[in-house]
Amino acid sequence: MQTQQDSMITALASDYRSVYYVDLDTDNCICYRNDDKTDKQSAEGAQFAFHEAFAEYAETYVAADYRTAFLEFIRTDNIRSGLEKKPIIAYRYLVKKEETERYEMLRMAGVRHPEDRYDHIIHAHA
Repeated sequence: MQTQQDSMITALASDYRSVYYVDLDTDNCICYRNDDKTDKQSAEGAQFAFHEAFAEYAETYVAADYRTAFLEFIRTDNIRSGLEKKPIIAYRYLVKKEETERYEMLRMAGVRHPEDRYDHIIHAHA
C-alpha cells in the first residue's frame, strides 16, 4: 500500500517543483519532491518540523511585503479552516534569491485517512 501511495504522489508531483506531506497534528513534514537544491529540505525522504522550516524559508527568501501573509497562511488553524471550505488553498508570493526575483505559489490539499474521518478535522495536507 505504501509503495502504491509513493508512486501516486510521485506521478502527481510531476507538475510541481516541490511536494511535501505534512502531519498537522505532529508538525512533521516529509519531502517527496524538491528541485530547489538551495534549501535544507531538498532531499527526497527528508523529514523535518514543518512550521520551523517554512518560517525559516519565509525569513530567508520571501519578500518582506509577502512574509506576514505567508506566515499566516501556514498557521495550522488557518490551513485547517481553509481546507474545510475548499479542497485546495493557495498563496502566491514573491521570492528573492541572490539576484533574481520570481513568484511562487504554495498550494495545499487536505488528506483524509479513513481513521481521521470521525472528527471531520484535517489532520494532514500535501
